[in-house]
Amino acid sequence: MKKEVIAMRRRYLNLFMIMAILLLSLPLQLKANDVAFGMGAGYIKPEGIEGTFLLGANFRFNLTPNLILEPEFQYWRGEKKETGYYFKIQEPVRFPHLGQWTSFQYEREFQDFFLGWNALWFVPGRSINIYFGTGLGAHFIRTSNKNSHWVPRADRAEFQIMPQQKQEYDKTKFGAGVIGGIDFQILQNASLFITVRYDFVENIRQFKVYSGLRVSLPQEKS
Repeated sequence: MKKEVIAMRRRYLNLFMIMAILLLSLPLQLKANDVAFGMGAGYIKPEGIEGTFLLGANFRFNLTPNLILEPEFQYWRGEKKETGYYFKIQEPVRFPHLGQWTSFQYEREFQDFFLGWNALWFVPGRSINIYFGTGLGAHFIRTSNKNSHWVPRADRAEFQIMPQQKQEYDKTKFGAGVIGGIDFQILQNASLFITVRYDFVENIRQFKVYSGLRVSLPQEKS
């Protein structure tokens, strides 16, 4: 199982590097009107975590009239309730093996900084444009215990729950996603967009719906 996970991560890393090279090798002769900037917000439902607020921004490079390369950044923060246990010893204390496990709840906090690249197929219309495609990226995930980290500790007739210092864990995961959305043209150089995205990330798959404003950069005067 571990070998499969390592192989999958290597494939994601290779594809991630290929897309990075493609982005860096974009022709410098791209016209200004071939580049657009978008910013938006929405809703995300990560696997096993409560739904929460999502922020994002991206650039669009029109490689052809129908093919778009889109570097993207997203951020979200969410919470998850966890259950812990401690062992309560019955009286008298000279029989410490007699007792019962008692549960308690605490909250864990997750933060995800996402950086990725999308390849989109663009279907232009008169005032409504459709796009769909796929993307790859890195999720820089930070996990922490929101209130405090609770552990059992022996004290007289029972194990007391004692707080420790707040602990944080950082981990990078690579993932792939499928994307679909609509642009609504409101001005010659501006549009409103709605995007639906599903990211396949190890142990934390993510469903996203977000919208915002996209503006084309002004054309250069010749």
